[in-house]
Amino acid sequence: MAPPLIGILKMGSTRLSETRARRGGDYDAWFRSSLEPLGVRCVTVDAVAGPLPDTVDWDGMVITGSPASVHHRAPWSEAAGAWVAARICDGLPTLGVCYGHQLIADVLGGETLPNPGGPEVGTFEVELHTDDPLFAGLPPTFLAHLIHFDAVTRLPPGARALARSDRTEVQAFGVGEHVRCVQWHPEFDAPGTREALLQDVEALRRAGQDPEALLQGVVPLPYGTRILENFVRGFVQGRAQ
Repeated sequence: MAPPLIGILKMGSTRLSETRARRGGDYDAWFRSSLEPLGVRCVTVDAVAGPLPDTVDWDGMVITGSPASVHHRAPWSEAAGAWVAARICDGLPTLGVCYGHQLIADVLGGETLPNPGGPEVGTFEVELHTDDPLFAGLPPTFLAHLIHFDAVTRLPPGARALARSDRTEVQAFGVGEHVRCVQWHPEFDAPGTREALLQDVEALRRAGQDPEALLQGVVPLPYGTRILENFVRGFVQGRAQ
């Protein structure tokens, strides 16, 4: 039997040139580096360049972050959102990350807007509301790398809030048994988070935040890519069997 196949829906290209050079590639490559050692195959579809396939034979899907904003309604993003909604309706196990998290909320009837709590760029504490297979092995409160100025401001009908932080009420949510979304970046590391912070210094100052203090708070994380491991084991592998 072939290993499970995960489609990575790439929602743009990183601004982080140093991280791209250091880690080799773009958002999709960073996910591959964590997913493929778990015994899965990965294929990338670029949502910006298109076209999106009419059908897929994937066992799961990961939707990446993006430098774009869902609420700007770019044509490529609107098309990708409709396509993602169809795959979710088909029952495809799906993990939305950052932009992917916000896009799924939007297309399923929720709302994504500039974060009322202000930007989160750095390493922040996330608090879980409830147990969920996506968070197996994680403590109720843990640190996560966050790089976002927008947020889910209203959940879709039927969605369950799964986590929060001081600045962002919806850090994670679930829809049904097969869709999970997280605002933080399980594929990021501390050097990449620092580079993002340095690029956003002026925007953070305008938001009344202290970039120097945020930089000091960026640390390597003990749980790393546990979210991706749990997605593969708890949501994808069962479908592939």
